[in-house]
Amino acid sequence: MSEEVPRKTFQTKPIQGYGGYYRVGNDGSVWSCRKRGGARAGPDQVDEWARLKFDTSSPGGYQRVRLTKNKRMKAYFVHVLVLTAFRGPKPEGKESRHLDSNSQNNNLSNLRWGTKLQNTKDRIKCGRQIRGEKHPHSRLTDKLVRWVLRQLKKGIPAYRLSVELGIPHCAIYRIKHRRNWTHVSI
Repeated sequence: MSEEVPRKTFQTKPIQGYGGYYRVGNDGSVWSCRKRGGARAGPDQVDEWARLKFDTSSPGGYQRVRLTKNKRMKAYFVHVLVLTAFRGPKPEGKESRHLDSNSQNNNLSNLRWGTKLQNTKDRIKCGRQIRGEKHPHSRLTDKLVRWVLRQLKKGIPAYRLSVELGIPHCAIYRIKHRRNWTHVSI
């Protein structure tokens, strides 16, 4: 007798503050109900649920949806709606995280509340964090930073290296004390 692998089931939860007229799914979908009897219909008179379309014009391509209450429209990020409905309100000092760094993947299994550092580590792990020589304002290369580290190891003063390279001495100190360019090793 083979054991069946349990399948993840689709679930929806109501979006708080909207009287049951909107629901969010654990797959990242957002739904609006159309009622029989128009605006005066009660929550038990659901005619059908319609999936809402997303707006992705926000910075970073995060999906947004607009919800209406009392003739006023308000935009929400879909990932925040999913997290709030299924994991509770945002804890103090936390932010939303996409574990795979894909701003369009709003599946509950891909979302967590976490710290800014955890969010940065997720982006680094997925290769989406711009750092080092790939950063548009970088004046150094990985190869040059390796050379600086070797020179510092030999005992050459940081101020002398900064003069030689024509960069601020604080940049050399940040490399020396491993505050910047931490991904580069000798």
